[in-house]
Amino acid sequence: MENGLKNLAGKSFRTFLKKYTENAFLAILVGIIVTSILQSSSVVSLMVLAFVGAGIIPLRNAIAIIFGTNLGTTITGWIVASVGFKLPIDSLALPILGVGGIFITLFSGRIFFTEIGRFLVGFGALFMGLEFMKDAVDVQTVSMDAIASLSIPVHLFFIIGVLLTAIIQSSSATMAITLSALYTGMISLEIAGAIVIGGYLGTTITVFLGALGGGAVKKQVAYAHVGFNFITSIIALIILYPLIDFVKNKLPFEDPLFQLVSFHSIFTMIGIIIMFPFLTPYTKLIQRLVKKEAPSLTPMLKSVPSEVIDGASEAIRKEAANLLERIKKYRFTAFNEEKKAFTAQFFDSNTDSLVNQYGQIQLIEGEIITYYLSIQKEKMTDTEAEVLQTYIHGIKRMSLAAKSIKNVLHTILALKESDQNELIQLKFAVQQQYSQFYEKLKDSPEQALQLAEDAYRENVNAIYEMIERKVLKKDELTSFLHLNSQIRQFKFHFTEAWSSVHTEK
Repeated sequence: MENGLKNLAGKSFRTFLKKYTENAFLAILVGIIVTSILQSSSVVSLMVLAFVGAGIIPLRNAIAIIFGTNLGTTITGWIVASVGFKLPIDSLALPILGVGGIFITLFSGRIFFTEIGRFLVGFGALFMGLEFMKDAVDVQTVSMDAIASLSIPVHLFFIIGVLLTAIIQSSSATMAITLSALYTGMISLEIAGAIVIGGYLGTTITVFLGALGGGAVKKQVAYAHVGFNFITSIIALIILYPLIDFVKNKLPFEDPLFQLVSFHSIFTMIGIIIMFPFLTPYTKLIQRLVKKEAPSLTPMLKSVPSEVIDGASEAIRKEAANLLERIKKYRFTAFNEEKKAFTAQFFDSNTDSLVNQYGQIQLIEGEIITYYLSIQKEKMTDTEAEVLQTYIHGIKRMSLAAKSIKNVLHTILALKESDQNELIQLKFAVQQQYSQFYEKLKDSPEQALQLAEDAYRENVNAIYEMIERKVLKKDELTSFLHLNSQIRQFKFHFTEAWSSVHTEK
């Protein structure tokens, strides 16, 4: 069900998440809506993690979305209680499952029908499994007396809920099992409430374990999720009996199943109401507890799961833009004697030489390409694939641009070390031409390329004049003409790369 819904509506909900999370309150509502429809807080959390890692949404709003997903996921309990126990869904489960299998088999080449088939198979299996659970915990098989004989305080059933959810990795499954036990009279509403609270906390164990090997952003989102659920669970345990009494006596539900799902939704909402005023300090606390790691060559790629195509694509675009700046500074450093302050932003103290800087550029290209290959395993639209191809084309152009400078470092060094006025003027002319090229590139890549051609011809004339005036020896002519040609190649590749990263997709 989760995969089917994610692939059917994932793109729409990713767009919805990005567009309507401008403030924390709206982010909570978006979290509730998206999780209610997708029926999977883990899918929404994955999207959130990707967008935070790619810098699309701030951490504070991401945490607010997580608040909303906790309430949205309680809708599953309402669906199971309403459909699974009130309608003869068991007689329809196998036909639904069968129809889903037919869709997957006959329409394997058509994504829309295949995903509908996935959803139907999951839907049918869910309610067939629910019927099995109801039979397995029949009151005649395991009586209430067996539970009572354990002599366990009601609040300790919370631990059973935590452990059960940690083992089966699904709070929704824990809810279904608990509803089945409550339906047959195997457990009381109070015990069921304690188990559900445990499931609410236990579901974060998956998120926590998944974040252990991730980057700082991934850990921040995961720890914020765990912290919120822990605080809410403690509050729910404290008010367990008063809240159960309220649900029994104040709400218009006589059915214990609806009383339990009401209890689940209410204590989750109470947690959101209590935590919302402290959202900003809570976010700052999480950021202090989980500090950013040492600088990485491609930090966004480590923070964004490749499964979320929008987020992964944006991560590649931003890393490509950073790589473009590195190459720009690499070129600048090659032509200047002194190290400029901004160089430190892109090259650490252990990479002083231009050779090492070029090695870093190659390493970044390799990391981006590797990440891109991992994205290829995921399903994507033709448009998404085309955008990614554009970015990768640009990254290859960046590599060629850097190589154009690397190929003529020896001649650049000769140009820099010369004390002849003509060569000093040529060096300054090259730098001025680069400045004009970069400035024009922002407005018109076509005009920037024309400037590059004009500069190329201007430099050729200057070099031939220096030969005629014997400033350059004839055996130096080839080297300086090659340098001029590589400068033109750099500008050509840089323009292609810049357009691929900065053009609206």
